[in-house]
Amino acid sequence: MTEPFVPIEALAKHFTPKEVVAHLVRPRIILYTTILTAITIAAIWSLAVRVPLKVDVIRDRSLLAREVDDGRIENVYNLKVMNTTEEPKRYVLSVEGLEGIAIAGERVVTVGSAENQEVTVVVRVPPESGKKGANTIYFDIKAENHEKIAVHEKATFLMP
Repeated sequence: MTEPFVPIEALAKHFTPKEVVAHLVRPRIILYTTILTAITIAAIWSLAVRVPLKVDVIRDRSLLAREVDDGRIENVYNLKVMNTTEEPKRYVLSVEGLEGIAIAGERVVTVGSAENQEVTVVVRVPPESGKKGANTIYFDIKAENHEKIAVHEKATFLMP
């Protein structure tokens, strides 16, 4: 039968097994073990719940707002869509926040694996749907066939 592991100091001082355990289970050891466990759990949790999609919404500052032929007001935005997965994805764009708000043009963006795609998006609203000045709107970017991969980004729509 093999002897249990005992530190050399404990052998030299002829510690009993109870004294060895008391020497190893000290407040500092318990505190460091608790901190290390908490950091490990936090890291695992953050990896498990992360959304593999990042989006930056930047309103085009060269055009504040303009009226188009049908009388609606238009703002232009640059969306930087970053796919952090290892497979290409198609993302559907939508916008909300004002009555009658809509995206003019293409609403689907294809981004390769671990790449980013910059897209220019034109958003139009009827002139009576918002107050003069800044109005809050939200862009929703969702992956096709993956409902958990979605981002809800805040932006500002300017009305003349």
